[in-house]
Amino acid sequence: MIKFKRLDITSFKSIFHCTIDFDDLSGQLYLLEGKNNTVDFASSNGAGKSTILSALTYALYGSTDDSTIKKADYQNKSTKIKLKLILDLDIQDTSYVIERTDKELKLYKNGEDISELTKTDTEKKFQSILKLTKSEFCNFTYLSQNGSGSFLTKTPSEKLNCIKDFIFGEDLKLIDTQLNDYIKETKSIASDYTDQCIALGSSINTLKRVLLHKDDEIEKFPYSLEEYEKDLASLENKRKEYNKLQNTIHNFESQILSYKQKFNKVKQNYEKAKENICPTCGQTLKDKTVLSNLAKEAKEIKEVVTDIKQQRLNAETELNKLENLNYDALIKDIYTIIAKIKQQDKNKQNFDDIANELELKTKKLTSTMTLEEEFDFKLQQLNKLYKYFKTDFIQYIQKAFLNEIENYLNLYCHDIFDEDFKLIFSNNSLELTIGGQPYSYFSGGEKQRIDFIFVFAIKVALSSFTDKCTNLFICDESLSGQDSEAFENCLELISSLTSAEDLTTILVSHRDVDYQLNKIVIERFYDKTKLNIIEV
Repeated sequence: MIKFKRLDITSFKSIFHCTIDFDDLSGQLYLLEGKNNTVDFASSNGAGKSTILSALTYALYGSTDDSTIKKADYQNKSTKIKLKLILDLDIQDTSYVIERTDKELKLYKNGEDISELTKTDTEKKFQSILKLTKSEFCNFTYLSQNGSGSFLTKTPSEKLNCIKDFIFGEDLKLIDTQLNDYIKETKSIASDYTDQCIALGSSINTLKRVLLHKDDEIEKFPYSLEEYEKDLASLENKRKEYNKLQNTIHNFESQILSYKQKFNKVKQNYEKAKENICPTCGQTLKDKTVLSNLAKEAKEIKEVVTDIKQQRLNAETELNKLENLNYDALIKDIYTIIAKIKQQDKNKQNFDDIANELELKTKKLTSTMTLEEEFDFKLQQLNKLYKYFKTDFIQYIQKAFLNEIENYLNLYCHDIFDEDFKLIFSNNSLELTIGGQPYSYFSGGEKQRIDFIFVFAIKVALSSFTDKCTNLFICDESLSGQDSEAFENCLELISSLTSAEDLTTILVSHRDVDYQLNKIVIERFYDKTKLNIIEV
């Protein structure tokens, strides 16, 4: 519960300064009267009756229920003292003090300043603690007949929404938002799984097509890779040996040619020597040894040539033993075959990998489809829950609270009309009947009385269901259309209910009342405001 304890008002509209202690008024009904001593004759108009109550709204919200008043009009024009409101209140048994001027806002919790750096941030902080909107405050605590957002002026469906919002506040919106977010999240996850299933299905079909044609282009070979590699090694060795023998024979032929040239040179020199001419200098030979040396050298050359020819013959014999094949072409062909076999083996491994991938993706598709089904089912359940929440659940809760309100109406207010009250809830609207007659059947004064006790019953009935109820019930000209008898009957009822529910009820009225009531008298003078409490 929100319990208002004390309101100190300085320079607010017509009020210079006054203080009202709500603690001292607990459990009683007070008639708020005004005396305007600033004119030639005493009058209640302009004394500040409504002002003292709208100051409470201003202290809480920084504005009143009258949206036509400009911000500058809140300041008392007859004094240079600045506007200031100090409100002491308990919110869920925690003490708070709020100090408000036209430009500043201070907030205290159990005596500790918990104000933020800016007025806007402090305002947000306080409203998050208060959890009572100005509309809710004006509907169920400060009931003004002429207020722009008055509960009394609302349609049946608007009244129902007021009751619903007052009971649940932001809770229903929060549940609605959380359910919506959860539905969106679940839908997104289900959609992701659907996309994964589509992608996996497409990939699986591609892999299946690849595996379906894996044997189409496989070439068959008579021998294994190992046999071809063995033949390749043998051919390469024979090619090396063949090339080596060819090089050896070529070297032998070069040596034979060289020695033949050398032999011919020696033979020429020998012929010159036989004519006693020196082959070197061309002079006559004196010594015959040159001739014998040349003959000896020629003989040695013949022997070397004969030996080389024999070696060449041996190499040719060895070469003839080797097949006269095109080794390069054969080796190239075997290399081609080996490369094809290796590629086919690699492709075979790739196909094995593809088959394994296909198996894994098929399993993953199965598990993903299971998850997709699970989240689709969750989504269906959430949509059902959300539909139930938006219709049956809220209607069920509303009916439960409306039944409670109806019980309070009949418990406390039956004697006002001597008829049973009935709340009819249908098509998201609310209709109140008395003795079987609809609300529209009654006269303006009767409707005013019905609305008044209806709001009072709502306030009392809901006090045990929500923490936003207050210890005040303020009525500003809410019964102005009643005749004397009806008015006094209402006063008697309100007085008993106020005492029974331990409320403080303040009733503003211009009319003279014979009914014995406690009074709060506010007097306005040219330079001061005086407040008196008169108890009977």
